[in-house]
Amino acid sequence: MTFNPYSSIIRRCFNSASICSRNRNADMALQSPILSLFARSPIRPLQKHMAMAHQCVEILIPFFTAVIAEDWQEATKLQHKIADHEHAADQLKMDFRMHLPSSLMLPVSRTDLLDSLDQQEKIANRTKDIAGIVLGRYMTIPTTIQADFIRYIQRCVDASGQAKTATSELDELLESGFKGKEVEI
Repeated sequence: MTFNPYSSIIRRCFNSASICSRNRNADMALQSPILSLFARSPIRPLQKHMAMAHQCVEILIPFFTAVIAEDWQEATKLQHKIADHEHAADQLKMDFRMHLPSSLMLPVSRTDLLDSLDQQEKIANRTKDIAGIVLGRYMTIPTTIQADFIRYIQRCVDASGQAKTATSELDELLESGFKGKEVEI
């Protein structure tokens, strides 16, 4: 058998059985120059990032409940928890940006994906900033507006939940977009 220096390249390009791991989660994909034009959907990492940002926001209710009770020890623990979630969201953001393919055939515009990621990141950052300022200044909420304030924070959490829901449904929208189905809004 003679050695062909191009045999490995030919095998990798044309052998449909060559499968390799594309990322840490052991997703499997065929390696082919034509298939490399089409990128994996970036929606799943975007959904994970939004879920982490929403976890930051959800902690605001117990945080402000502790602030109203002037339980600064509990508020400090919750603020650290928010900061930890925000840091995890930052890690997901960096991973998303580093692994966002620059291929020709992304299912969504690269600019739109990065804009969405930036908006999600603002949610997590502002949550951490608010908790940090309130805790750093030992701010108290006046008794007359405490109930309304908690309702307001709950509406903010609800809005974040709606953003999370919308993001979690993006993959279904993309999938139906390629199947010719109509999507109900």
